[in-house]
Amino acid sequence: MTIFIYDGTLEGFIDSLPYLWQNSNYGDKLQSISNQNPEFFTPSVTLFEKLTSPVQKPRSELFIKTSNTLLHCFSSKDSQALELAPSFLNYMKKTGTTGFTHLADPSVDAVMKSARKTLSEAHKLKGLLRFRQIRSILYGPYFSKNFVLPILGRHFKKRLPNLQWLLHDTEHKTGLFYNGETLIQAFFDDSKALELEKIYEQAGIEDDFEKLWIKYFNTISIRERYNPKLQRSFMPKQYWRYLPEVANR
Repeated sequence: MTIFIYDGTLEGFIDSLPYLWQNSNYGDKLQSISNQNPEFFTPSVTLFEKLTSPVQKPRSELFIKTSNTLLHCFSSKDSQALELAPSFLNYMKKTGTTGFTHLADPSVDAVMKSARKTLSEAHKLKGLLRFRQIRSILYGPYFSKNFVLPILGRHFKKRLPNLQWLLHDTEHKTGLFYNGETLIQAFFDDSKALELEKIYEQAGIEDDFEKLWIKYFNTISIRERYNPKLQRSFMPKQYWRYLPEVANR
């Protein structure tokens, strides 16, 4: 068994995948430098020192699909599942695409569960994310446990291709700005986030369409069938901060 150490960043993780695909074995482990857990008599490889030049990425559809699954696993921040990445890569290389359903294998089970957490939250936010008009830009702040920003960016680029918008992941203090052509990553320190929060609140007060939407939401609800437990199953309360129709409840 070999322990592979990467720098803990998304870029470092992506760069490590082609190398692990070609050079790791089933049973090896992947750990970030911050979560490193050395084991006596177990050799280790520091990837960010070894990979001084990019490793050529395999072009097979199997590698691409396996890598995308691991990226969704990375976005869930599940370090225990990520530790099994070398085993998952080797298992998929051995079994092919049918391996994604082999949940009896520990590495497949752990990675797929973590990947599904990311995809499930992204699916919810595609429907729950609300934009507010701030000058000429649509501003969409949201909370997420998993890092779903890349998935949401691709989604809204297709849905709103002719508009300028900004997605703001308030939990991870980053975002994506779309200028009508390309996606540009943005970062927000505490002062900038506070400034945007004030502008966001003021925009909500002045937005007549949002007031109309809240009135519509309240009007169509049937008081006798009010079921807050069922509502929270479809609209988890952790997202309510940026849902104007329920934010003040």
